[in-house]
Amino acid sequence: MPQRVGGAGRNGGAAGAPVVTAVEPRGDESAVRKASRGAVSMVAISGMDIGGGGTSVTPPTAAVMRQVRRAHQLGKKAEVLLLNYQAGVGFSDEVAKSMLSTKANRDSAAASLAAVVSSYGLDGVMFDLEALSASDADDLPAFAATLRADVGPGIHLDAALQASTRPAGYKRLGYDIAGLLKSLHTVTVV
Repeated sequence: MPQRVGGAGRNGGAAGAPVVTAVEPRGDESAVRKASRGAVSMVAISGMDIGGGGTSVTPPTAAVMRQVRRAHQLGKKAEVLLLNYQAGVGFSDEVAKSMLSTKANRDSAAASLAAVVSSYGLDGVMFDLEALSASDADDLPAFAATLRADVGPGIHLDAALQASTRPAGYKRLGYDIAGLLKSLHTVTVV
């Protein structure tokens, strides 16, 4: 079961109200919403990838936007997962590094993502960047800070982190949790 850690004073809902997120994988049109509709406040939908050599993100597909609209029709907020997934490879640190490793690419990708959030009426974004390395631990919070500045405080930002059994293990996996929570509402450990 995912565990969530919140940033100071930012939870995407009313002051002190928890955000309960249900993750819907690509192609799953309604299973999570039907099973958990009363308890869920945010639906996280798999559906955007890092593109353009790390300078942009792919827009959500029509199928993903159907899921966003269905979540909104049920009175739920919807965030779309940003993945560093490469067909035939799986999660790729190389794809993540294409976006994270330079300030120019972080700035360009954050601007691209902010434009997608605004254009498509998304309530938030969850970074689901896996297979990272320790060298990404400083760059991911820098990207999160740039994105936060671009989208403003009203957009829910979250990161799905691979679990570690030790606090120092998160840095080795490429995650600086304290650094991320300066810009994100929550992190989700899966």
